[in-house]
Amino acid sequence: MKKLSNILIITFLYVILYNNLIAQTTEEIMSDAGVFQEVVLSGASVDILGIVNNPSYSATQMGDFAVYEKELSVYWEGSPSVRLRFAINPSGDFYVGAIGKDHNVLSTLSSPTWHSFHTFGFFELKNYTTLLFHILQQEHKALSDGGYITGGPEAFNWSDIVSGYWGFRGPNIVSWYNLETRIYNGFSKSLIIAHSAVSVNDPTTYTMDPFFIEINDRWWPFSSGSIDGTATRHLTLQYENAELSYVVAWVGNDNGNSTSISIDGQVAASNGSSVGKAQYLQADYYPAAIEMTAYKVWSVSVSAASVVILGDDISFNSNGVNPDGGPIENPTPLKLVLAPGWNEDKINVQTIEEIMSDAGVFQEVVLSGA
Repeated sequence: MKKLSNILIITFLYVILYNNLIAQTTEEIMSDAGVFQEVVLSGASVDILGIVNNPSYSATQMGDFAVYEKELSVYWEGSPSVRLRFAINPSGDFYVGAIGKDHNVLSTLSSPTWHSFHTFGFFELKNYTTLLFHILQQEHKALSDGGYITGGPEAFNWSDIVSGYWGFRGPNIVSWYNLETRIYNGFSKSLIIAHSAVSVNDPTTYTMDPFFIEINDRWWPFSSGSIDGTATRHLTLQYENAELSYVVAWVGNDNGNSTSISIDGQVAASNGSSVGKAQYLQADYYPAAIEMTAYKVWSVSVSAASVVILGDDISFNSNGVNPDGGPIENPTPLKLVLAPGWNEDKINVQTIEEIMSDAGVFQEVVLSGA
């Protein structure tokens, strides 16, 4: 009897060891996540045992990965209920998965924060424009500050972008968008993200780094970001075979400016003449019409909306703007389609030094006012 008991104990310990230490795929680790995203921290070295042994992480070792969880609300004030599962291995393959009600999981593919509006996501939707990617960046900084990650891409604060410190942080920011990142869609249909905005950063207020210049050109429908006034963009949308959705409307502005978003004729989010922000979050709703308004007398005003669906398509029947004098005239809403399974995305955002790498010398001239 004692021998049988010992066999059972050994078997039990073997099962625990197998489930936690035997190599597992990320699909297995993230098996209950509706979506998860990877970024490869090229050149990084990660102390996964240090993470596992730190009780504040409540982490476990699963194969080569340290695995731990946090709530989405840690990164997004007022967020829907979603649990985030992180997994990182010694060479810097870093994952985050979203676990919760299916429609809430969709929200993690939007761009619902001030920080993520001041990125390349305003120019095109890619894997690196999701909230999940920005969360990986923030978690990378926390792990780096704790001494668990050395080497690889430099950690930085997103406030560096908002403050316009391009000269100090710009090359590092660009380096993040050259990292390999991919998204796993665990649903049986495509996930589709649509995004549009009215946004301006006044060049007389901010150091005009490449982010802000292109944001103004695309999303401020005046001929220059220095022009004050009220801008409005109106969209009408249709959905094909949609099963789930999540809508994020976000506004923010400096003192003296104002912003608002109306959905199907009702004000969803607004901020008056005091500095501040507001948001509207709604699951399983399919807006037929969205109107974004931004008023500027100086500084910054942002009015933006993201719609994420599980389905076949989102189409835009009309896309009106007033006035219609921006350098890119009236850009169509941005759209990203994630098919079931892995969606690869290798970004190629290059510095000027990389572009001119085989030139013995090169020279720049700034065409002021062009």
